[in-house]
Amino acid sequence: MNGNELYATALVTGKRQITIPREVCDYLKIEIGNKVIFREKAGKIVFERDEIINQCKAEVDKTFKVNFIMPFDTISDMLSLGQIDHFEGVFKYGENTIRNNGKVIIQKEYTNAPPQVMRIVESVDELIKIKEDLFSTSKI
Repeated sequence: MNGNELYATALVTGKRQITIPREVCDYLKIEIGNKVIFREKAGKIVFERDEIINQCKAEVDKTFKVNFIMPFDTISDMLSLGQIDHFEGVFKYGENTIRNNGKVIIQKEYTNAPPQVMRIVESVDELIKIKEDLFSTSKI
């Protein structure tokens, strides 16, 4: 070996696991949560960072947004049945969705017909106003 080559060892545990030495992680730019590949090449096992999987993960994490469909009939029924904790929980989930750059889609569902979008909510303040209006008009 010349002085420019990386050399490291790792112990195989009883579960056939190894800890990747820090030098190897630094050299291959492997971070916690990254995927790695083991493959055969010319009679030897090659270990490398999985560029394709790690690239896809980064792209999805940056662009993927989750929307929350809130069935109007269900939240209305919760109020009618006095299920305030469930009602509050649904709206709390909606607030978290908006805070994570998603939208809340309130829709009316009909038997034997496609659901009808009643409103698309993009701000927490607007969602809170809807919740307060529904609660104030209920008979609870």
